[in-house]
Amino acid sequence: MVVIADTSPLNYLVLIGHAEVLPRLYGEVLIPRAVLQELLHPNTPPDVATWIASPPPWLIVEQNPSCCLHSRQTTSSPVNNLQSLWPTQSSLMSFC
Repeated sequence: MVVIADTSPLNYLVLIGHAEVLPRLYGEVLIPRAVLQELLHPNTPPDVATWIASPPPWLIVEQNPSCCLHSRQTTSSPVNNLQSLWPTQSSLMSFC
């Protein structure tokens, strides 16, 4: 399963030391480039800044991650099973 993440969940999971739960639950986590930029902001907490400076291999930065979902889907994780912090499934499809 693939998930698209926003800044807040990544930020808080890193701060509480549990970011590694994401690949266990979803495999890969896609983030838009805008989320990367937010995590690199000068006011980002030091732990988060250190984490994003050397991101884990399961964190994938995409310009428009919603359009990458089709190429990353497998038969075991169809789009209707996708869980994300992005709008709705129909909204995702309208971006592609």
